[in-house]
Amino acid sequence: MSTPIEDVYRVTLQGRAGYGDALRLTLHYRLTVAGALNSFNVLLQALRDNMMSVYMQVVHNSAVCDKITIRSYTDPVVGGDLAVSQVGGISGDPLPQQIAPQVIWYTDFIGPRYRGHNHFWYTGESKLTAGVWTSGALTEFATAADSMVVVNDELTNLIPWMQLVVLSKSLQQAEDVTSRVITQDPRNQLSRTIGRGA
Repeated sequence: MSTPIEDVYRVTLQGRAGYGDALRLTLHYRLTVAGALNSFNVLLQALRDNMMSVYMQVVHNSAVCDKITIRSYTDPVVGGDLAVSQVGGISGDPLPQQIAPQVIWYTDFIGPRYRGHNHFWYTGESKLTAGVWTSGALTEFATAADSMVVVNDELTNLIPWMQLVVLSKSLQQAEDVTSRVITQDPRNQLSRTIGRGA
C-alpha cells in the first residue's frame, strides 16, 4: 500500500549506552486506524508496551531506552514524547557499541528506493560465534524486528494501529514493509552515529 509522505510518522527510540553515548533507533509508520490519532499518548504507550519492550530484550543491559518520540514526517510540531526507563535484557560482556545486528526491510516492490534497513543497538558477546550471530541470536533479533512491523493497540494488543513503512524521499511516498532479513554477520557502524537506524 502506497502512503503519501504527509501521512507518515517518524518514531524514534532514544537511549544511552553504558558510557553515556547517545543511542537512536528511527522507524517510519503509517497509522492503520484513523481514531488512533485522537491521542499520541496512547500511541506512544502502545509503542512502549508492544514494540520497545520486545526490542530491548536483545539489547545489552548496559544500555537504557529513556524516551520514545513520534512526529509527523512533514510537520514535526505534530506528535508527542513519552519518558520511559527500559534497560536492555542481555547480560555478560557487551560487544563494542559500533558492532550491531542489522535488519533489512523489504516491500512488495523491487529496487533500492523500496527497501530500508536499521541497525539495532549493541548486544552481548555471547550472541556471536566464530564471527557470526548464533542461531538463537538470529531468532531473538527476528522476534524484535517482527514486533516493529505492526504495532497493535495498547489495551488489547489485538487491533493493528501502526504499520512499518519504507520511506522514499525521492518518490515522496512510503510502502508497507512486507518481509525482513536479519544479516547473519554483525555490521560495523563506524561510519554513522552509534545506534542510528537508517
